[in-house]
Amino acid sequence: MFSVKTIKRALLIISLIFANSFADDCAPFYCDMNSNESIAECNGVITGSLTYPAGVNDNAASFDGASEVNFPGSIFDAESGTITLWVKKNSNDEKGGIIEMGALGFPDSLGMFYADYNNIYFEMRNSNNDYSTVFYLNAISQSEYTHITAMWDKREDTYHLKLFVNGRYVSGQTLSGPFDHNIGFMKIGTAGQGEWYGRGECIVDELRFFDWMLSDAEVYADYVYSANRHRHAPTGKPVSTGAIQIYGKELYVNGQPFTVKGVGYQPIPYGMPHNRTTLDYVLTDPEIIARDVSYLKKMNANTIRLWAQLPYDTTLLDAL
Repeated sequence: MFSVKTIKRALLIISLIFANSFADDCAPFYCDMNSNESIAECNGVITGSLTYPAGVNDNAASFDGASEVNFPGSIFDAESGTITLWVKKNSNDEKGGIIEMGALGFPDSLGMFYADYNNIYFEMRNSNNDYSTVFYLNAISQSEYTHITAMWDKREDTYHLKLFVNGRYVSGQTLSGPFDHNIGFMKIGTAGQGEWYGRGECIVDELRFFDWMLSDAEVYADYVYSANRHRHAPTGKPVSTGAIQIYGKELYVNGQPFTVKGVGYQPIPYGMPHNRTTLDYVLTDPEIIARDVSYLKKMNANTIRLWAQLPYDTTLLDAL
């Protein structure tokens, strides 16, 4: 039997590849941030007032430095999670909050903010108030939307933090120690108080939360899909002009229709534990890779689905 989370992840990949509207349902939490009404449909509680300028898809929520939205829910208590959204500044504000879960700057909290005008930071603090921060310089601006993905993953007693900008991995860190996942909300438009940058002056669109850490491929798929959910949005991201393109519900590679012939691939040998050490071994061992790539070629497969983050070693990718 497959778990609900496994099924959701499979549906997410399938729906993102073909860019249809079902992907919204695959995220455990999704809010398009298009209007007061759409935020209310997501059980969001607005403090202050929001305006709704053109976003990546339809409209987006603009925060004026005195407003925020609180989305309550136990789903945000997850030990591992991923937040994805599009963000653009609406002023030349030097620093401000974008997201927080818990009170950023205090124990058992995490959040995203901008500082030095355009730099993005994602920070997590444990129960001892130890913290780790991942960041990327000059990530956002007032002229265009940027897709940001922030995630954390609990592995034994250590949390792994990762940050992606426009579908590309840019920063990672670790944080050891306990964390009390009894947060119960996600706030947008704010992060902490005082020196922790408070409420921000920014525009947010296409907000999603997953109660697991997405794979690198899923992050990129979310970036592509969320930019093209409404293909004719007035300020949306234009259709890709690269080697890989999506037209309607069809995927093209090098100008030709691409039919996915996929295989789920995670060759853990019998008797070996499912942990990072084993995964690093099977995804880099030349003999295993030579054997399996030969099988995949004979099957005429052209796509593989991994259930684990690839190590930095590129042996498998080179062989494929």
